[in-house]
Amino acid sequence: MSTIKSLAVMAVIIALAAFVLPASAYARQAHKKSRLRHHHKIHAVRAVKKAPAPLVTVAPVTASPVPDSSMITIIDNDVAVRQAPVSKPAAPILPAPVKDRKQSDTARGLMLLDQYDGSDAGLLDEAETLFARALKAEPQDAPASVGLSRVEMCRGYLTDGKFDDRRLTRALTLTDRALDASPGFGPAHLQRGYLFLYLGSLGLAEAEADRASKAGSPASRLYGEVAMRRGDTGKAKEYWENAVTEAGENDGERADSYDALGEVAMSDGDFQAAAGYFKEALSLRPSSSWESSNYGLALVRMGRIDEAIEVLSFSLLHKEFPEARANLAVAYLRKGVSLQDRGDSLQAEVCYKKAIENDPKLMPAYKDLAALYERAGEKDKAAGLCRKAMEADPKDPWAADTLKGLDTRK
Repeated sequence: MSTIKSLAVMAVIIALAAFVLPASAYARQAHKKSRLRHHHKIHAVRAVKKAPAPLVTVAPVTASPVPDSSMITIIDNDVAVRQAPVSKPAAPILPAPVKDRKQSDTARGLMLLDQYDGSDAGLLDEAETLFARALKAEPQDAPASVGLSRVEMCRGYLTDGKFDDRRLTRALTLTDRALDASPGFGPAHLQRGYLFLYLGSLGLAEAEADRASKAGSPASRLYGEVAMRRGDTGKAKEYWENAVTEAGENDGERADSYDALGEVAMSDGDFQAAAGYFKEALSLRPSSSWESSNYGLALVRMGRIDEAIEVLSFSLLHKEFPEARANLAVAYLRKGVSLQDRGDSLQAEVCYKKAIENDPKLMPAYKDLAALYERAGEKDKAAGLCRKAMEADPKDPWAADTLKGLDTRK
């Protein structure tokens, strides 16, 4: 009997072991998997925090859009050659990973900003709608707040490198919102740096560049802008050469850096180098009016007038851009002078008229054409041209004085 009881007890023990041991093993395995998931989750979070995200650059205001020192006015034979502001009001922005609708809206908005060159306000409207929708879904979306700040900055561009300070102030408020949502967010500090730059606060701009750099956001281009405005073109060039490398595969950021290098070369009078830099930028953004205008201007300065006319005319066929139009006018003026020097008065007249057509306030074109008419004995045409010049620019004394002279010589 005792033997039977012993066997029964052993059977119970074996049955329990058969149930408990697998259960314990399963529990240990589940615990191990849980720890692994937690481990991977921690590293995934760290990876998101540490991994450098690609940067997206948007334009002023040009168009592009920029501070006064980015506009170069060159006086040559009484001709003011206007360069498109090459350092567009654009700060690198960190796009959010496209995982859901909100992040998709933010990423798409940033891509639209990267396409903006100062001439298509519709891109800004669409980007603003996308950012607003992303923030409605997730108010803590820091990249979307920075994107809205960029939109506000681009809309604040006026002309000749000037901005509406009220717009810039509102744009700063949006970067505050981004930093409240994500303290130390590098792209927000970078954007603030550009805003302070355009407000004329170089010290604050440099401080924001320091913060952005510490947060892992490449800031060489912003440092270069600060150095340029302080008159240190050598240092600016070093920063912008480094910015080309920092940009990696980001074509927009590389193009902006080449533009900036072209600006330095223009200010140094090295027009061949400038043309090379602007051509590189144009190859990265073939449809950009900014790049076409700057490249065309460099060709004008090198005396390659026909090439300049071709580049600028082709650009204007696709999109109207004031700086490109003004540079085309100067190119036609230069060609007119060259033709007149060779004795081809008929073709010179055609070029002078095209110069005035493209820039009605380009007084040297009026002067040269009026002189051509006067030498040909066509004083009525010269007088008519003077009256037209007075309408275009009443403050310029040349037209009134010339008209008086023509009347006395009748």
